[in-house]
Amino acid sequence: MPIGRDVTLRRCRAFGVGYALTGSVVVGGVLALVEPACNTVAYHFHEKVWKRIEARRAKAAFSAPLRI
Repeated sequence: MPIGRDVTLRRCRAFGVGYALTGSVVVGGVLALVEPACNTVAYHFHEKVWKRIEARRAKAAFSAPLRI
């Protein structure tokens, strides 16, 4: 799916959920604008945590005794 279409669908979905829950076009619009920023911040921290987990796994695998 092209990136532009994906962004458009995400914004429409965020708007639709906000509007459906509140009945307010303003709230739906704000959610459509704020949701991508929240996803960006969450993605950043998700990647930091995942890299830390991978580093721990690599360190544990490297320090484990060899079994022959």
